[in-house]
Formats: sequence, C-alpha cells, structure tokens
Amino acid sequence: IIGPIWISWVGYLVPARLRPNYHANRNRTIHFLIFVSIMLGGLILRYYDSDKLIGFSIMFAIAALGRMLSSYYLNKKTDAGQAKDGDRYTYRSMFRDRKKFYFMVFNTAIHFAVMFLGPLFTIYIIRTMGLSYMVLTLCMVTWWMGNVFSLKVWGRLSNERGNLYLLKLSSIVMCVLPALWIGVYYFDDRGRIIVSLVINLLAGATFSGFGLSAFNLLYEICDSDEVVKFSSLVNFLKGVGIFVGSVIAGYIVDSGYLIDLLSGHAFTTIQLSMCVSIALRCLSLVFLYRLERA
Repeated sequence: IIGPIWISWVGYLVPARLRPNYHANRNRTIHFLIFVSIMLGGLILRYYDSDKLIGFSIMFAIAALGRMLSSYYLNKKTDAGQAKDGDRYTYRSMFRDRKKFYFMVFNTAIHFAVMFLGPLFTIYIIRTMGLSYMVLTLCMVTWWMGNVFSLKVWGRLSNERGNLYLLKLSSIVMCVLPALWIGVYYFDDRGRIIVSLVINLLAGATFSGFGLSAFNLLYEICDSDEVVKFSSLVNFLKGVGIFVGSVIAGYIVDSGYLIDLLSGHAFTTIQLSMCVSIALRCLSLVFLYRLERA
C-alpha cells in the first residue's frame, strides 16, 4: 500500500536533475545500514545462542525503536503539497501507451526470468555445491558490498548517459550471471568459494544499477500525477512475474523426470533452471530495445 504513494511523494520532493545522484546516495546509505543490521543481528543471536528468546527480543526491540524514530522524523516533514486529481489516467490508457507498455512488459519479464535462479541460490550453494553456511554468509556480504559501493558510480553514469543506458547495461550483465553460476559448479571447493564471492560482488553491483535505473526511468515515462497508478500497476505485474517464475522454477528443480534424465550427466536440475533463466532474460531484452525506440 505504501510503496506507490511513497514513489509519487518522493517524486514531488526531489527535482528531476537531482534524482540519479540523490537515489544513488540514499540507496547506498540504506543498504549499508541493512548490512550493518544483518551483521549486528547475527552477533546478537550468536551471543545469545543458548537463549534465543532473549536474542530475538532484543532484535525486535531495536527494530521497534528504529521504526518509532523513523516515524518521528517523518512527522517533522511537511507535506509536498496537495496532489492533483489523477483520475483522468486509466490503466487502459497506460497499456495503450507504447513506452509504458514496453516498460511494464520488460520489468515483468526480467523479474520472471530472475526467479528461475534467485530462490534457488541457497540450495545451490549449500546442497548442490556442498559449501558451508559461512560461505553462504560471505556470499551475502559480498553481494551487499557490490550493491553499496557501486551506487555512486551508477549515479554518476546515470547522470552522464541517462537511465535507459544504465538499464540496458545492467540488464545485459544480468543475462550473463546465470552462466557464471553454472560454470562455478565445475571448480574444486576452493575455486567454488573464490569464484562464488566474485560473482556475488558482480551481481550486487549489477542489481544495484538495475534497481536505480528502473526506479528513475519510471519517473521519465509518466506524468507526475500518474505515478501512483502507474507504479502500482508496475509492481503488481512484477509481483505476478516473481510468483509464477518461482513456482515454475520449483517444479523444474524437483521434477523426478528431469532428475532421472540428468542423473548420468554432470549437470543438475538447478543448472537447467539457470539455462532457462538465461534464455528468458535475453528474450526480455527485446522489450527493452523496443522501449528505446518507442
């Protein structure tokens, strides 16, 4: 509920010329604090390993205090002004607009494709490659590092070359990432650890650029009074893509037929799902290039 409203509100607050750098710096700060929070939560649970009730109580208390502090400062911010009536914008008109249509289809398609790998990552690290939970934690850490430290570069690039250029660049790299994960399986244990950390660093940076450019591009292709409805529709379709993609990926990985078919080869059903992800990510680029020409 709050997402589309916030997107519209911040659009009024931040001038268009400041958005790339503003959101890059904002996201960098937020992701850094999320990283610190994850590490702090892990330390708390480790210290209270024998009494997790106390550990979780402390974490929930900190979370509640943080939200109260956030509400306090939010209430000190005056409203940006009365939003104009956006009823003249309909969902049908958004589908008829070529730029908006191609953006929605691309955004839905790329998130649908990503889910053929995303939910399977933990299983791939722990079960398929037989690595430890410590390695999984380090992978998460390197992902956040890539995400946080690349944002300043993406903000500068977005200002210089535009949001669509950054969206294309990050989307093309996203098409390559599953192939790297397929290849990591054929390394020895030490190689798997090192290469997994490098890929996660690259993935964090890539998704950082993708998120920033997609967010800023949304403001470019719709009117300010239309942001609430358009962002609601974009997020709804993205959610459908994420759900359907995750379900199909689960069927592929757990398919008895596919498991038996690949049992005699050095290839797993998760890797097969990654191949599907590569194909679907590449297909989604068609709509991105149509968006550029619209």
